[in-house]
Amino acid sequence: MLSNRNATKLLRLGFQRKTLPPHEVGIVPDAFSPTIGPLGGIYTGALWAKSCTKNVCDSWLLTAPVDGPFFPRDFVERVKSGQPLTQPIIARFGGDIYPVCGLWPYRKLMIAELHGRQSGNAIRPVLSALGAQEFDFATFYQQNPFANANHVVELLQLQARMKLKA
Repeated sequence: MLSNRNATKLLRLGFQRKTLPPHEVGIVPDAFSPTIGPLGGIYTGALWAKSCTKNVCDSWLLTAPVDGPFFPRDFVERVKSGQPLTQPIIARFGGDIYPVCGLWPYRKLMIAELHGRQSGNAIRPVLSALGAQEFDFATFYQQNPFANANHVVELLQLQARMKLKA
């Protein structure tokens, strides 16, 4: 599932499932208008998950940004082996945390939605209220697997890194 505040525009441009990787991926517009930032994508993912399963209370939602090409394929396995899963788990690499890169118990996400509306939709107060735990991936990776492209310079850095991996 791909949640994006520009999903409606992408769908109009013909960017559909057939143009995406061969996984079960769909584009879902943010459930909030106006958009509310990263929490909007996480909540939209939770709403999508609710529509896909009957036993949603025992489900978990893995979230990752679309601009992070090195997101670890073993994210869930690493996190599951490191601690019991009861609270949201948020990625950390050294001293940097990545709140959008996380594993969320669905039952906590609906509580987070209510809290988010009271906290101005800032993600860190929601993480604190939910008792989110951080998991440091620096132990397993030499380079930051959560590096993303918010600016042109970062995009160029990621492109160079991808060329080195190829």
